[in-house]
Amino acid sequence: MSAPHIQGLSPTLPAAVAPWPLAVLTSPINCPVRFLFHHEKSSRPLPEPVQAEVPELRQAELAAAYYGERQGGDRYDFVRVSPTRVLFGLLDIAGRIEENGAIMAAEGGIRSCPAFAGCYNEDVGTICYFNAGHTPGLLRDTIGITELPATGLPLGLFSHATCEAPLVALPPGAALLLVSRGLLEGRRRREEFGLDRVKSGLQQATGETAKELCVTAIDGVQQFMRKPPVHNDVTALALVRTNNNVRTANSKHSG
Repeated sequence: MSAPHIQGLSPTLPAAVAPWPLAVLTSPINCPVRFLFHHEKSSRPLPEPVQAEVPELRQAELAAAYYGERQGGDRYDFVRVSPTRVLFGLLDIAGRIEENGAIMAAEGGIRSCPAFAGCYNEDVGTICYFNAGHTPGLLRDTIGITELPATGLPLGLFSHATCEAPLVALPPGAALLLVSRGLLEGRRRREEFGLDRVKSGLQQATGETAKELCVTAIDGVQQFMRKPPVHNDVTALALVRTNNNVRTANSKHSG
């Protein structure tokens, strides 16, 4: 008897790998890249932390993905705060997963937490963001790729530290990509994958959806390492604004 399929999982993958409903794309070396969709609901109690639902956006989309099993402190979340605004964020809590889980309740000492968080305004296509010592966000538009570097210190170090909160525009067809430090730190021999390779992959990506951009980033480090990137959490989050002109042209052509 063949192994059961679980939400698109490869038959060779044990059911224990998927503790909640997941949609899975299989990488070239058969390790799951996991996606969370807004319509997915848990059929049983979830392990902590509970995964966020992805809000539906007008003329834009959000997606997040991670590779394999969680090991470290990568966390992402999404929440609609008004009819026209959605918050999103990617955090990297210091420590391994068996240690930093207790932080959710209480922490007896200093714990660094690099974070990138933004508020997307659907009406005008802008993002007000802060980068608290996280890897730079990458904004791709028709001009090229712009880095959104740190605007303050990591969270959790100083109680009164603040971050600048710049505003950037996301024109139709543009995309914002966030990746975890674990993705950048993927190594082959003594060389790290690094941010420049992420930028190159984003610039050359043929896929245009948020999910496809996450796949591009994660598959890029996998191909570079030539083995599964299980050294640390490897996570990507993308926000894409729909290019209405392209969709309209495609619609007329198909009609």
